[in-house]
Amino acid sequence: MRAWLHFLVILSALGACGDDGMSQAAGDDPGTGTRTLRVTASACATPNLINARTPTDFQTDFSARITLAQQTVTSGLVTVSSVTGKVPLTYRDGSWHGSAASYDEVYTLDVTAGEHVITGARIDGPDIQTITAPTQGSIVDTSRPVMLRWDRKRTADHTVVQIDPSYTAKIPDSGSFVIEPGALRADRSLPRQNTVHLIRTNTLEPAGAVTGSSFDVELDNEVDIEAQPLQTRW
Repeated sequence: MRAWLHFLVILSALGACGDDGMSQAAGDDPGTGTRTLRVTASACATPNLINARTPTDFQTDFSARITLAQQTVTSGLVTVSSVTGKVPLTYRDGSWHGSAASYDEVYTLDVTAGEHVITGARIDGPDIQTITAPTQGSIVDTSRPVMLRWDRKRTADHTVVQIDPSYTAKIPDSGSFVIEPGALRADRSLPRQNTVHLIRTNTLEPAGAVTGSSFDVELDNEVDIEAQPLQTRW
């Protein structure tokens, strides 16, 4: 009997260790609150390296604009929590700011401004997408369509392709998109680098805030490709 109980304890421990951390408290929860504060908050994750693949390959920046009766809230306590800890935001230049050296996917927003609160607004952000085509450093002919492909486990609420500095397209999170001819910039005699950003976003409306408030999690990943010189084309 003792051996069987010992086996169950080990099995339970193995199941707990199998979690990737992001699955804890996963899923959206609009939370509660006094419904007196208006908030526009975001967690924006940007990669530290090309075509990042793991949570520690990203930095996440938090921001929140908060008003009460159309007046900016400049004091109180604003925090964003995740599996790696709680980040207190600080007020400057009209909004609240903070950052974390990873991407944890699931974030919870709490706001206290005197008797006015937003509590437990939790959003499950996009999983990490990896760009599979074109590959880093590819040389492409910009006069022809270029196929963009990516891997992801779940569909995000919003997806954008952005090519520095002037091309932006809102697209379905389908795993593929055709970049139209001319979207990538090319020089006449030399290859020209283009950075292709794939940005996926999930959005939550906190129930404890004024209607129309939002809490977004945005994840950016990117690759650099080379546009073939114009004079080499037939």
